[in-house]
Amino acid sequence: MAPRKEDSRGRRRSRSRDRRVSIDNRRCSVGNRRIATAGNHRRTAQGRSASRGRTAGGQQSMVRGVRTQRRVAASKAAVEPLPDEERQRSSTNSLIQEQNAAQRWFQVVNQEDVRGVRQQYAIDLQQYKRPGGKYEAFNQMESEALGLNRYEDVQLLDHSRVVLRRAGGIDYIHASHVHGGPFPMICTQGPLDRTIGHFWTMVAENNCAVIVQLCQYVEDGRRKCADYFPQGRSTKFGNVTVEKMSQTQESPSNPHVKRTLFNVALRGTSP
Repeated sequence: MAPRKEDSRGRRRSRSRDRRVSIDNRRCSVGNRRIATAGNHRRTAQGRSASRGRTAGGQQSMVRGVRTQRRVAASKAAVEPLPDEERQRSSTNSLIQEQNAAQRWFQVVNQEDVRGVRQQYAIDLQQYKRPGGKYEAFNQMESEALGLNRYEDVQLLDHSRVVLRRAGGIDYIHASHVHGGPFPMICTQGPLDRTIGHFWTMVAENNCAVIVQLCQYVEDGRRKCADYFPQGRSTKFGNVTVEKMSQTQESPSNPHVKRTLFNVALRGTSP
């Protein structure tokens, strides 16, 4: 058995405990810098070992306290995340959801052609109804079978529909006011043969400066829009006179875009 030594208080220790404490002391390092120990440091190996032996108990206790505090802090952070961590986690989750949605979209487009995607969109749109929205004017037109709606499944909300103001005429047209952009807009169905006059009345009453036709007159063999252009130089549609001021020309910046200049005058008002 190894001979025992006595410290300054008369307590005995073995050499094996000195070695264990010395090893523990070497483990107590932060950033490759050993925690300083109290007591005298001698330049000899025996003196350094003895110094570690005298002070390692207190230093190990302190380090254990630090480690315990770190574990508790980590536990609290896991239970109650900091606001910055919550925002970062929420942002990460949102990004993952966006990436997953984009991947699903590309998979659908890859598996289906454009026509299939459009058909699915039409099905989803047909099933959608705005919560609390009313469609009384649209339903009345459908029940009276006046033939003013091009599509029976594309409903028109009462609160945003365009109301025609012409005297003695019907105030209905399948068109909606759209707000929120840089300028107000009106979205409307492609005119029917019987609603061309309603269309030009709406243009005149609302002072529409630009008409953008997004569809072709015929698509996939189906009529999408009536030919609402005036026949000849000038044509009257009810109480509206539409005069063609220029021939249809291709846009210089895009050959797929064609432009025509009109002059629209509502009876009783200046052009």
